[in-house]
Amino acid sequence: MTYRLLCAALLGFLGFLVHNLDAADLGDLPVLHAGRIKPFAVAAEESVLAVAGKTPFGTVDLATRKIIKKTPSTVLVAAWLLDPQGWNRQPIVHVPWHALQQKLGLPGQWASPAELDAQRNLLQEAADRDQHSRQSGEAIVWTRDDEATLATARRLATTIEVLAGRTIALAPLCPDAASRAWVLETVAQTLPELEHGESERPWRMQVRAALAGSAAGRDDALMRADPWLTVEDVALRPDSVLLALTAIPGVKPMPPALAELLAAGPAWAKALRGEGDPVATTTRLEAACRALGEARDHALAARDAHNPQGSYPSPGMLALEQNYYRARPFTWAWILFLAGGLVAVFAGARRWQARLGLICTVLAMLVTTAGLAARVTITGLGAVTNLYETLIYVALISAGLGLWLSRSTGKSLYAITGGVGAALCAMVGEAMPPELGSSIGQLQPVLRSRFWLWIHVKVVVASYAPFVLAWVLGNVALWQAWRRREAVSAELGKALYRCLQIGTVLIAAGTLLGAVWADEAWGRFWGWDPKEVGALLILLTYLVPLHLRYVGAVSHTGLAAWSVLGIISVVWSWYGVNFIQATGLHAYAFGSASRVDQLVVGAAVAGQVALTTYQLLSLRRRNASSP
Repeated sequence: MTYRLLCAALLGFLGFLVHNLDAADLGDLPVLHAGRIKPFAVAAEESVLAVAGKTPFGTVDLATRKIIKKTPSTVLVAAWLLDPQGWNRQPIVHVPWHALQQKLGLPGQWASPAELDAQRNLLQEAADRDQHSRQSGEAIVWTRDDEATLATARRLATTIEVLAGRTIALAPLCPDAASRAWVLETVAQTLPELEHGESERPWRMQVRAALAGSAAGRDDALMRADPWLTVEDVALRPDSVLLALTAIPGVKPMPPALAELLAAGPAWAKALRGEGDPVATTTRLEAACRALGEARDHALAARDAHNPQGSYPSPGMLALEQNYYRARPFTWAWILFLAGGLVAVFAGARRWQARLGLICTVLAMLVTTAGLAARVTITGLGAVTNLYETLIYVALISAGLGLWLSRSTGKSLYAITGGVGAALCAMVGEAMPPELGSSIGQLQPVLRSRFWLWIHVKVVVASYAPFVLAWVLGNVALWQAWRRREAVSAELGKALYRCLQIGTVLIAAGTLLGAVWADEAWGRFWGWDPKEVGALLILLTYLVPLHLRYVGAVSHTGLAAWSVLGIISVVWSWYGVNFIQATGLHAYAFGSASRVDQLVVGAAVAGQVALTTYQLLSLRRRNASSP
């Protein structure tokens, strides 16, 4: 508990440094967004990022398509919700691909939803091809333009939903047994049939789906569906079905908490338009939402049921998440990691400069620990659930291992390489799009096991850190050897050997633990699943040089080269299996990688292979020509 308080204090301090005093009084309002209950400020930040491609965002000049005014995300999303028709004609949708901009006739990288809607045929064709591929399993070779068009079509669809107020939900419709009975007795009987071309509201779709089953199972189906009322339903365009039930005489009265919500919503929207007190109406709306949310949690706990959207957050949890997003701890972390490594590189004999580099690295580790602890507290599970979190976790372990080796040997080189490796991992994580994990999302059901997340996944991912450290250290060793025209020193060879030993032990232990989990989850220890094969590939890749060095068949220079090139097996298991191969039972880890992403990774791997090959051939020629 003490470490959580310290982490919350550190994030609160960093959040205070970057807090925007112009933010609207909406941030503390709990909402359901992207499958998870979170503060409105966080949902607004993620919504703006999904639509505009960056935050902060605001108003874009129609002629130049450049940002002329930046606005806090809470204020901007509130403006979008209150005037969707006006913002439909404003350039807010990010289209960063120049070729597509020219094809669409755009003067810059932002387009209005109306402009893109005029090109709906072009965008819809890409969306239809993608849907056909997903349904039929037929692989499609996408060009760069195709990928850009599909991404724009998805972004336009998201923008339409955001402007309509359907992506942010305020409270559950039927949190307990009494309200579910009311819904089944009254609401379910008055749902109108959809007319041609009419759009269905999300809560109605969920209620209809619950009614599709047997009469005996409708209550249970409705509880599992857990429908929520969106901002559109409650505040912007109150749902006609719910409004009608408040006016029909003789109908069973609406639950008081729901009635209060439907009364507070329009008052809140009017206040945001300048027709009332926004603070008072927001407080009233939050109280109504919290009453329904806490009733939902109590009812599910009484039935020992799982919360499909997570538990309703306390005010302290909301504050922690807001501070986490404001502080951006991992951005600070990679800057401090990189600063620590660079300062130590140029320290020379100046002990104060070396200490400054050490302080930067330690501060980066503290900030990283605070950020990971915040994510663990918010999600309730281990922070290694996606690619982004694993990169940050590896950065922390790499820096810590470097410091430990430096302290045990008295050589600052290990702390430097550990810090540089940590900075590279954290930089890659921060450069990734939010959908790959920087935004905290819902956890896949198969990963909802605290024990196996901490025991298996953390051990496997921790094994990547020694291999990353060995990769950086191996590059340094080969560069020094090439520059000095001599073989890699025995001291560096020993350090590389130690890093590879640690990594091999961890990957072996993690693979065995994974086999036990696989038997528990899937009924078999080993099935040659691509992710299992990837872990085995890493293990075999590093077992070979360890055994060859033991018998004297690999020199220190060869071990350095193996440390550098062996990272390819880690990259394949870490990135290739998840984002290129993307098949197998570990589907929860998979994502989609664009052609550009694959080319960047492939070019980096090819460049590393070419550089290492050149260094080895150059060293061989020099050694052969020496007397």
